[in-house]
Amino acid sequence: MKWLKRILIAVVTFIIIIVLVIYVISNRHLSRKFDVPRVALTFPTDTESIARGEHVAIALTKCGACHGDDFGGKVLIDDGKFAHVYAPNLTRGKGGIGTWSDADFVTAVTHGIRPDGSALLMMPSDAYSELSHADLINALVYIRSRPAVDHEWPASSLGPLARMLVAIGQPLFPAEVINHGQAAPDSMPAAASAAYGKYLVTIGGCRSCHNPSLSGGPLPGAPSNFKVPANLTPAGLKGWTLGDLRRALRDGVQPSGTPIDTFMPWRYTKRMTDVEIEATWLYLQSLPPKEFGKQ
Repeated sequence: MKWLKRILIAVVTFIIIIVLVIYVISNRHLSRKFDVPRVALTFPTDTESIARGEHVAIALTKCGACHGDDFGGKVLIDDGKFAHVYAPNLTRGKGGIGTWSDADFVTAVTHGIRPDGSALLMMPSDAYSELSHADLINALVYIRSRPAVDHEWPASSLGPLARMLVAIGQPLFPAEVINHGQAAPDSMPAAASAAYGKYLVTIGGCRSCHNPSLSGGPLPGAPSNFKVPANLTPAGLKGWTLGDLRRALRDGVQPSGTPIDTFMPWRYTKRMTDVEIEATWLYLQSLPPKEFGKQ
């Protein structure tokens, strides 16, 4: 019995130590501050820029998928074991961050950093850091033109599973993996080319779900009810045509006729132009074939 008691004490002690280590390491990430130069960009107010910004914000970067169609924010994850994550209200309404300066908005979008230097949780700035200046400015002009929405959200918080992921190096704070010295292009002309398709796939955040190689697979640490992203490499899209991709992105239907779950944001990609969809197709077809979930 003495040996059993000693083993039990050792196991409990080990668990306590592991929990403390996870808490200390994750807290270090939570409290980390970043110092990046604030970029002063000129924001136009003409209707053409706002219209282009609407297309970028909705069809290409899919901001509404997280922040809601009215940009008033919404609940992204509500799981005590994993995390409570709330996308903030982007408008000038009560509880919104629309009162931030233009430079603060640019820093948040492209660097994943709040005005106080802390990192934004699960903000896909690793993708948005490659937005051209023209697309970035137009998207922000559109968002800042939206009607005020009064909606206050509580602060996001990490549960034990999310803290464990942070402790072992999963990038829940994209600011930690972004090359903050990287220069974005001034503009990216639309063209039915693989190069433009790569740009669209990048700023569209496709790799955030379909993994960096776009081969799909379960999201690390995601709750069991999360949908599993598909393989977008030629191995996963074998037998698909450009028409099939167009139907998937616009109608949310696979070639077999099976509906695509709205976890895949086809409600937003349905507004992509023919040129944008063809460019996306050309880029995906240029990728090396990968087995499902393989890097």
